[in-house]
Amino acid sequence: MKHTLKSLLITSMLTLPSVFASHSILETESDTPPAANLPHATPEDILTAAQDFRNLGNLYPEGSKERSHHFDRSAAFYQQASTHPNATLQTIQNAAYWVHRLGNLYPVGSEKRLQYHHRSAALYEHAANHPNATPEDILTAAHQVRELENIYTEGSKERSHHFDRSAALYQQAATHPNATPQTIQNAAEGLRGLGTLYPEGSEKRLQYHHRSAALYEHAATHPNATPQNILTAAEGLHILGSQFPEGSNERLQYYGRSVALYEQSANHPNATLEDIQKAAHWVRELGNIYTEGSNERLQFHDRLAALYEQAANHPNATPQTIRGAAQGFCEVGRLYTEGSNERLQFHHRSAALYEQAANHPNATPQNILTAAEGLHILGSQFPEGSKESLRYISRSAALYEQAANHPNATPEDIQKAALGLRALGYQAPVGSNERLRYTTMADDLLKKHGLMEKN
Repeated sequence: MKHTLKSLLITSMLTLPSVFASHSILETESDTPPAANLPHATPEDILTAAQDFRNLGNLYPEGSKERSHHFDRSAAFYQQASTHPNATLQTIQNAAYWVHRLGNLYPVGSEKRLQYHHRSAALYEHAANHPNATPEDILTAAHQVRELENIYTEGSKERSHHFDRSAALYQQAATHPNATPQTIQNAAEGLRGLGTLYPEGSEKRLQYHHRSAALYEHAATHPNATPQNILTAAEGLHILGSQFPEGSNERLQYYGRSVALYEQSANHPNATLEDIQKAAHWVRELGNIYTEGSNERLQFHDRLAALYEQAANHPNATPQTIRGAAQGFCEVGRLYTEGSNERLQFHHRSAALYEQAANHPNATPQNILTAAEGLHILGSQFPEGSKESLRYISRSAALYEQAANHPNATPEDIQKAALGLRALGYQAPVGSNERLRYTTMADDLLKKHGLMEKN
C-alpha cells in the first residue's frame, strides 16, 4: 500500500506541470515529459514514473491512441532516466530492457515496434559504455542488440547494420581490460553465430568468422587461460573450419590453427591426463581429413604420436591409459604401407608402451593379459615366421607368463594366459620349435597352479 502511494505521488509530481498546462494527461502530445524540470527527481523516481505510464497504457484498448500516447510517455521517461547525471549502470540496463518490452507490445513489422527496438539498442550500447560496465555487462548488451535484429527483413541493410553494432560490442567485451578467457570465448562464439546468419561464402560471413577465430586464439593465449579454455578455443576453430567447403583452403587453415591449440592445451603446465587424451583424439580426427599418404597427413601422425607418448608418460597415467596410447600407435602404424620403416617404427613404440602398461605398479593380471594380447596382435601384422613377428610373439608370451604369475591372478586369469600361449603356439608352423615352446609353456603354467585337469 505504501509502495503504491509513493509510486502515485512520484508520478503526480513528475506530471503535475503537464496537467496544469493541459486539462488532461491524455491531451498532452509532447514526447518530452516535463519531469526534467524537477531537479530533485532521481533516476529511480523517473523509472517509477515510466513504469506507471506503461501500466496506465495497458488499461487502454490495443491499438488506441491513448495506449500509444502513454507508451510514448513511458519510453521518454526511460530515456530520461538513462541520461540522468546520476544514472547507474543498472538504471540504464533497466531502461533498455523496458523500452525493448514496450516495443514488443506493438505488432511485428510496425513502425512503432521498430522505433522502440531501435531506441532499446541505443540504450544497451549506452549501458555497455558506462564506466562501471564489466565485460559480462557488455556481452549482455551484445546479445540483446543481436536479438533485436529480428525486427528487420532478412538481407536488409538495417539488419546488417544491427549485426555490426552487436559485433562491435562483442569485440569491446573481448578487449576489456578485465576480460577473462571465458568472456573472450563467449565473444568469439557471438561473432561466429553472427557469421552463420549470412549466406555461405559471403564476404560478411567470412569477415565475422575471421574475427571470431582471432578471438578464440586471443582467449587461448590469455595469461589465465586454463587447458580447458584452450581446448574450448580449439573446438571453436574446429567448428569454424567445418563451415567451409570440404578441401577448401579456409577449412584446412582453420583446422591447422585448431590443431595448434589442441597441442597447446596438452602442453599446458596444468594439463590433466584427460586434457591430453582429448587433444590426441581431436588431432587424430582432424588428421583424417588429409589424403592417406600425403605429407600433411604424415605430419599429423607425428604430432599425434607425441601426444600419445605424453599421455602415457603423464604422472597420473594408469595401465589403461598407457594401453590406450599403445593401441593408438598400433592403429597409426597400420595406416602406413606394410613393411615400411614408418609402420615398423610406430609398431615398435606401440610394443614398448604395452610392456610399460604391463609393468605399471598398479597393473592387474587383466591389464597384463591385455598388453600380452596387444603384442600378439602386433606380431600378426608381420609376415609369418619373420624376425619381427617372432620377436613380438616372444614378448607376448613373456607377458602371458607374467599375468599368470601375478600374486592376484585368479584361476580364470591363469587359464586365459595358458590359452593365449597355446594360440601363440598354434600360430607357428606344425613341428616348429616355437610351436612346441609355447604349448609347453601353457601346460607348465596349468600344472604349476594345479589347473591342468580343468583345461
